[in-house]
Amino acid sequence: MICPKCGNEFEGTTCPKCNSPAILVNASDYERRRREWEEREKQKNSEEQKKQKNRDDVRRVAKKIADTDYSQLVSSNAGRAAGFASRNRRILAMAGAVIAAAIVIIVLINAVTASGKNIFYVSDGSSIYKGMDKNNIICSTDDVIFNYDRSCAYSYNIVGDIDRQAITGTMVSSNGRYYAAVMYTENNGGNNESAAVDGNDDAGYIGESNSTAVNGNAISTGTYTLICWKKNDGYVSVKSSTDKKTIAMVTDDGMLVYTDTHYLNEGAVGAEILGCYYIDEQKNLTLSSDMDEYAVAADNVIWTDSDGTLYRTKYKDGTAVRIARNVKKIYTRQKTYMYANVNGMIQTESAFVYVTQDGEYIYLDLSDKKNHDGIYLFTSASQTDSLVYIAKSGCAYTAGGGRLSRITGITDETVSGQPDDNIRKTETVSELASSSVYYSSDADCLYYVNKSDELVLIKNAGKAADISVSGVTVTSGITKSGIQYTAYGNDGFWYISQSSLCYCDGSSKQIKLKDDVKQGAVIYCMEYKNRIYCLHDGTLSRISTGGNVQMETGGIADIWTGRIRTR
Repeated sequence: MICPKCGNEFEGTTCPKCNSPAILVNASDYERRRREWEEREKQKNSEEQKKQKNRDDVRRVAKKIADTDYSQLVSSNAGRAAGFASRNRRILAMAGAVIAAAIVIIVLINAVTASGKNIFYVSDGSSIYKGMDKNNIICSTDDVIFNYDRSCAYSYNIVGDIDRQAITGTMVSSNGRYYAAVMYTENNGGNNESAAVDGNDDAGYIGESNSTAVNGNAISTGTYTLICWKKNDGYVSVKSSTDKKTIAMVTDDGMLVYTDTHYLNEGAVGAEILGCYYIDEQKNLTLSSDMDEYAVAADNVIWTDSDGTLYRTKYKDGTAVRIARNVKKIYTRQKTYMYANVNGMIQTESAFVYVTQDGEYIYLDLSDKKNHDGIYLFTSASQTDSLVYIAKSGCAYTAGGGRLSRITGITDETVSGQPDDNIRKTETVSELASSSVYYSSDADCLYYVNKSDELVLIKNAGKAADISVSGVTVTSGITKSGIQYTAYGNDGFWYISQSSLCYCDGSSKQIKLKDDVKQGAVIYCMEYKNRIYCLHDGTLSRISTGGNVQMETGGIADIWTGRIRTR
């Protein structure tokens, strides 16, 4: 079966990749909840029509008042002109008040409608619910596709049938117009074609079946097929072969970014292809046939080849532009000011850090039209797992190799400006037990776990270079998991201290969520509407900011905030 958490295929009761339990679907129970959901949708549609009628009535009244010709009310009789003028002023004042009230009503209606854009959802692996009420079913997990950051999801909206049991990965654009999916099928008796895909293959090809592909953690022979479609349209096969395919991004303009990985017979990773597919034009473009690392942003995709050359490509023109040579690693944005060497999405600021073979760390913002070369940060030969760069203060923190270091004196000098390293100062802050750190820009606080397994807080972490940093111990007994970021872009972090699960929003306040926490259990924590939601070992708890448990429910596999559109 396919794991609902990470998409890995496995046999048994627990996913070996993420330890998520297998969830068996009760067919009769699902059909009952499905019928209840359809009835609620009908009622919701009726209520929405009434709201729309009320909005139209308000607009008609406002328009009628605005179009009234008040000049006709003025008499040509000079003796009555003053009286009519005073009366007109009162009428105009009343009209203005009515229009203002109408505008307020419309704004309030729109505000109520817009407030649903950020809804808290839970899933038991088979169904999705609004909030913690399992009677408030939205849809089946198999009925929707998420965008890149799970902030929104849409129903499949596809013409024709596809074998959803064969799907290993999906993604939709944030505007819900473009869709993509990866399907995996075992080959039968030497038949090279995938039985799951019988759409238009003009844009792709059917690969040979006599090579070895990797499916999850096990080596097997089969076919991976990448397909895409536009809303309410049939699908197109982009590429089909025994090489494993991963969807990196689907943009609102119809650009599909994907990777195509070839595995050797021993299971080792061979060549990786980075490709772009223009869905409207049905045009396939290979960006790199020997890709090493990559990251996608709102308007660009960046990657390094195996020879260390760093490129960028704008989605609109598809032209590859070389940024730098001899690049060793790319650090993509994980949280505000925080970067790590992880393939994936460059968040909203479209900025990243890369390090050269000579140990030079360069900060580059793709949206900065004045500085195409990037800003030189510092040079370091030490291992760096995570990086905090605070541009306004000219300082950075690096964590790696069992050490936390601070670099100050960083200026906005460009790479081509021959920056002077003499003005930069590097100091060792502490020895580390974990390379995960957290920085809160609002509170200007930095957290780390030292070699004594203590959680340490540095206040005023981004202050000027002449202020020495010193940490304050928050608590002790931190487990090897260290600092873990909250789920799906939420600010804050969680950690386990002496078998207790604790949460911090980035300030100095620590909140205990649970006692007797199981080691290795799947944990998600996030804050939503001044409450903390904690998912631990399948049990979801709603906890106040004071640490009081308000509600609990079991059998939960996932939590997130966003917006699901099933129509």
